[in-house]
Amino acid sequence: MKNLNALQKSWRYIRNYKKLLSIVIIAMFCGQLLGMLSPLIVKSLLDDNVLGVMKPYYKVLAKNDKTIEYNHEYFKQEQNLLPNESKTLGNLSVFYFNKSFYVTPNAIKNGNKNVINDSTLIVTNEQSLAQTNYPVKKISLSELKDFYRPHFNSMAFLLLLLLVRPLLSAGFGYIQRINSSKITIAMTKDGRNDAAECIHKIPIKYFEAEPVGKTTAKITHDISGITQMLDKILNLGFSATFSFILAYYFMFKLDAELALASFILFPIYMVWIYFFTKSVNKRAVRINELSSMITAKLNENINGVNIIKAFSFEKGAMESFNQVNEEFVEQSMGETKLHVTYGWNLISFLNGMSIVAVVGYFGFRQLNDPTVLVTAGLIYAYVTYIQMIINPLSMLFKEFGNIEHAIVKTHRFYTILDEPKEENSYSVIPRYKGEVEFENLWFAYLPLKYVLKGINIKVKAGSMCGIVGHTGSGKTTLMNLLMRFYDMGKDDLGRILIDGIDIHAYSKRTYRQHIGIILQEPILFRGTLASNIRYGNADLSDKEVTELLANVGGQDMLTKFPDGIHQQISRGGDNLSLGEKQIISFARVLAINPAILIMDEATANIDTGTEMMIQNALNVVSQNRTVIVIAHRLSTIKQADKIIVLESGEKIEEGNHEELMQLHGKYMQMYQSQGSLEC
Repeated sequence: MKNLNALQKSWRYIRNYKKLLSIVIIAMFCGQLLGMLSPLIVKSLLDDNVLGVMKPYYKVLAKNDKTIEYNHEYFKQEQNLLPNESKTLGNLSVFYFNKSFYVTPNAIKNGNKNVINDSTLIVTNEQSLAQTNYPVKKISLSELKDFYRPHFNSMAFLLLLLLVRPLLSAGFGYIQRINSSKITIAMTKDGRNDAAECIHKIPIKYFEAEPVGKTTAKITHDISGITQMLDKILNLGFSATFSFILAYYFMFKLDAELALASFILFPIYMVWIYFFTKSVNKRAVRINELSSMITAKLNENINGVNIIKAFSFEKGAMESFNQVNEEFVEQSMGETKLHVTYGWNLISFLNGMSIVAVVGYFGFRQLNDPTVLVTAGLIYAYVTYIQMIINPLSMLFKEFGNIEHAIVKTHRFYTILDEPKEENSYSVIPRYKGEVEFENLWFAYLPLKYVLKGINIKVKAGSMCGIVGHTGSGKTTLMNLLMRFYDMGKDDLGRILIDGIDIHAYSKRTYRQHIGIILQEPILFRGTLASNIRYGNADLSDKEVTELLANVGGQDMLTKFPDGIHQQISRGGDNLSLGEKQIISFARVLAINPAILIMDEATANIDTGTEMMIQNALNVVSQNRTVIVIAHRLSTIKQADKIIVLESGEKIEEGNHEELMQLHGKYMQMYQSQGSLEC
């Protein structure tokens, strides 16, 4: 059921390439059919031609290209007789004994043959032991060639077919592999595009619960599960089905009894496959989970390499990584042992036993029924067809681990695509005036565990509001709700209004078009200064970018870097100072000209000199817009029109700097403690 579910989900990608898929299936069928013809060609070459010279000959009166001449008389084999030619005029038989060919003017009965003095053939009946004598003559090489002459054209044609067949099979195989690769590569591209798009639509809470390394592994690694699954379905599912149907068709043509008897094995196979796949699936789920955990651990260690080195925690980091890696090795070895013990190794044994069974069956029939003619070509063809049925089963057992891994990867990949998405429509709305109001706001991340309790705040348009409080007071949560990184749940109360309109009246993309945010840790992307500033407004010219950067205090950066705004930025902006990163963040937010600007602890981790630069940038971006500052350093909001003090999710004080200082409350304590620390 899980396999079917994974396939149904993947149909969204497969259906885009139905034409290519049809070509792949047709090419595969043609290749399989050509493979099935090979045993018949070999059987005909052996039984009808190489050994066919020993089939009975019948005397005819006229000579043509299908007759042989012996003792000035003409003979043909039955398959070459014309409608007006009969079998009554006389017989001729050719047989092989003790490395020589002999001829006799008689129809030879079945039995054990023995030639005496190259002139007499004695045939002994195996049941009655009665003997029959025939006059015989040893055939010379030139005479033997005359007997083979009617078969030359047929043998040449069959040999040509044997030569052409692998060439055609290679051609169909090429068509199959090229087009299946086109499908899998295109599906990988489509899947990654969809996953990357989903990342921008998934709520923020998903990324807080899921390690970045695991999410990355799902998109870069687990996407291969879809293509692997399709590859196995095509190369095992369709291939095995075609092989099974065609092989059984030809087996029934050759010997229906043995073909029917072989069906008794399939219920055994089905039960075996069921328990085997169940065991493999458990291993596959754990192995893939451990694989993503290894990626996540490596991601943590690489990103945190500075901290690891600074705290000399290399040994602890390696122990933590080795613990996951060791379990991965243990689970992988367990899966390997499962395959070797109960999988393809056992199938290989059964494969050998099936050959013994087929040869034994035909040998038994030949010994117990003299009317049955068992030939080398018949045994070869039947054994080959049995192989063509068992080989896909053997391959299936070999690939079960990969199939289960592909299914597990597919389900892991779809955890991103199936994650509930945010409503993502977009429409242009007039720029906000900028009035913000939190009205009786109660909010909890976990049911009924409120982190905001009855918050009432009103920020006038064009004013600056500072929000302060110790860690855990609810400052960032308030801004997460204002940015709609989180939305109100069923147990939450109150609402947030912009210009008197509930913020949930718009889609999130529409709502955010006039809101900007500057984070405590600046986020920069690989590229140039200009590309990072243009992040919210791609239409800015180089001149406009330069002016924006200069306006927020980035003039030194323009002179510092030889390439100016086209200076390349390394991963995470490692070639920039923290202050320079923040200046770029200010320029980026100014580029979209937001009506409301949120600053989340933007000066928390910088020195006093850099703080002055940031303060000047803040003064620039604050003009003609509402600014809400979550402040760690209270000096940055000293000039704010209003300051809100939060504690344990409640608003405990409100007013400007002078008013709050006169209250001699929490704000004054915080301000004085910071002042003493700075001194």
